[in-house]
This record gives sequence, structure tokens and C-alpha cells, in this order.
Amino acid sequence: EMLLQGGQTQIIDYPLGASLGQCCGGKVSLMFEVFSVTKMPVVVFGAGHVGRALVPLLAQLPVQVTWVDSRYDMLPKELPLGVVGVHEEHPQDHVVDCLVGSCYLIMTHHHGVDLALTQAVLNRGDASYLGVIGSVTKGRKFCQRLAAKDYSQETIEHLNCPMGKTGISGKQPMEVAIAIAAQVMDLYQHSKAASHKSLIKEDSVNLTKEILEHV
Repeated sequence: EMLLQGGQTQIIDYPLGASLGQCCGGKVSLMFEVFSVTKMPVVVFGAGHVGRALVPLLAQLPVQVTWVDSRYDMLPKELPLGVVGVHEEHPQDHVVDCLVGSCYLIMTHHHGVDLALTQAVLNRGDASYLGVIGSVTKGRKFCQRLAAKDYSQETIEHLNCPMGKTGISGKQPMEVAIAIAAQVMDLYQHSKAASHKSLIKEDSVNLTKEILEHV
């Protein structure tokens, strides 16, 4: 749980009693401390032309990539190093297994599946980014359909369609893939910078407390 969610170092005492199947008594103290460097989880739905151009790019970035498609023959037999491939007949069912703070990149072969995935991600409410491939018109229609399903405007605003870094244009698969990869880079770089500032602030607060305790 700490590896997934983080947390402060803690020492927990376990009495060796009947509840642990022990009969000799005594106590064990265990210290839990997180040393892992967690990569931002990125989940790509769809193994079409853009997906095949995008995933090898993401595999070279410091992110944790999962590639999901409903079609057996679409995911390559040999995946880029570090990429986990998942065949899921109903891709939206995989959303429940994703990590908190995942970046969702939706680019399936069917608008209906894209919308179902969008709803599944919005229902979770813990995405770091939700992007759907498509035009401005598609994005507008998705927003209208979500509003008709009683999603709040605040929730709908989490949807990015078209997705990708603004300022990078082009409709070729690699051009679209580069724009999306640039967006992912922007996400984890800003997240890392924010985390660094938070750590500096926390260290400053702790140091102040120590000084006050010794005054």
C-alpha cells in the first residue's frame, strides 16, 4: 500500500499473541519506509496507427506504460522494453485496475468505446490526465453527451479532446504521437517540479520544528 500511495516512515508493533497464531508471547517491531522512485503510470487504449507510433516513444520516457486493446491481432508480439500489453475484450473494464494518478490516452478504433472509456475514467475521478484522440468537433460532441448523462461541467472539463501539446500540428500518425508524447513529458516534468517544491517546504517546516524544540 505504501509503495502505491506513498507515506511517511512508520514503526508498527506486533504483539506475538493468539491473533497472529503465536503462543510464546513477545513483540516484533517493524519499520516501513518507502525508497522507491515511482514513475507516472500511462495507460494507452488502442493499437492503431497512432498507438503504434506513440508507444515506442513513451517507452523511452521515464513513465510506466500499459497498452490495452480489445483485438487479439493488434498488439505487437514484441512490445517495447518496459511496456505491458493487455488484451481486454471490453477495454473500459481495465480502468478499474489502473493506478491512482494514471494518465489515460484514449485512441481506440470506435467512438463508442472511446466514450465508454471516458466515462469510466471520469467515474474514478483520480486521473492525472484524460485525453481522447479526435477533432474539436468530436470533443464538443463528447462534452454534450456527457452533459446529457448528468456529468457536471467541472467533471467534463477534465476531458481533453483533441489531446496533445498545443502548438504541435499535423495529422500524420507520428506527428500526432509526438504531440501526445510532448504532453506526457509536460505532465511528469511539472509533477516532478511540484513534488520537489513540496519536499523543500516539508524539510523547511521540519527544520523549523527542530529548532523550536531546542530553544
